Amino acid sequence: MPKGVRPEEKREQLYTIFSRNWEEVKKHLKVRIEPNVHDTYLCPICFKYFTREGLKDSYDDCLTLEDVPPSSLGGKVRTLTCKICNNTGGSELESHLPLKLRMDEFTQGIPNASIDSIFNPAPNINLDATIHQRGPNLLHIQYYLNRSNPKDIEKLHELEAKGDFPIINLKILGKYKDFRAEIAFLRIAYLLAFSQFGYGFLMNFNIQKVRHQIQKPDERILPDWGRIDYIFPDETLGVNIITEPKELQSFIVIFDLKTSLRKTRYGIILPGPTEPGFKVYGNLAEIREKKLDIQIKCRRIPDNDFLTNPELAFAAYRYWEFLREQNN
Repeated sequence: MPKGVRPEEKREQLYTIFSRNWEEVKKHLKVRIEPNVHDTYLCPICFKYFTREGLKDSYDDCLTLEDVPPSSLGGKVRTLTCKICNNTGGSELESHLPLKLRMDEFTQGIPNASIDSIFNPAPNINLDATIHQRGPNLLHIQYYLNRSNPKDIEKLHELEAKGDFPIINLKILGKYKDFRAEIAFLRIAYLLAFSQFGYGFLMNFNIQKVRHQIQKPDERILPDWGRIDYIFPDETLGVNIITEPKELQSFIVIFDLKTSLRKTRYGIILPGPTEPGFKVYGNLAEIREKKLDIQIKCRRIPDNDFLTNPELAFAAYRYWEFLREQNN
């Protein structure tokens, strides 16, 4: 958030921008909204609509500033979500991201990466510990006397005196739910696209299935989470359209997540309004299952005044048709 801008002022600004964008979207002949209340804001996650009363902290489910990605991972305020969706997204989904990123750094051998664990130098000894990456095939185990059972410490000293260490086991702590971390990636991509293009981007039946998946993380709605492991150059940061291969034609949102050790880039698929549409997730699942090599070509949608220019309320889909026609 820019220095000097108070949170309540930022919320007011975002409300005005997105509510005006929503008014433009509602003018489309194929958009039918009941009740059609003017100067409203729709939470992009739950689709509950708010009047400006929803900006007041005293409102039961008030509108809140949404950091996309989470500020702890390098994100910034981009839009508003209702208090319930913001809190739920944080506690049920995004809380799993730091744990996943930390585990990825450790398993990939990133120097100084660490994970919390229970250190078992023998079957009957359990010590709180942290494991640090110190180099190729070199781990440093730091156990904590003040957090471990004194009797286990005594047993450890006995083993050390004998120089008798059988098989050493480590039990990883702070495990995350992988599917919730994947849906957190999906939520970030969804909100980044919304924050750039507004409500016109959400007027797509296929996108609604993504929204439902975000709302219902314990249900498997998508056959694949849509995360593509690929090296995306800097010029693709933002919202792109995959033009090749055809079975993966879709929007793809590319963003960085930052930790204290590194910056990691992710590409998350969001379905387009026409073929392959929602089937893109099944196509991606099949590619993974068959372990096929793919070469991805994508075209970035340039930054523009999509939210405040009435003529650009449905710009994402104009680009969708234009770029796909160019590629055919």
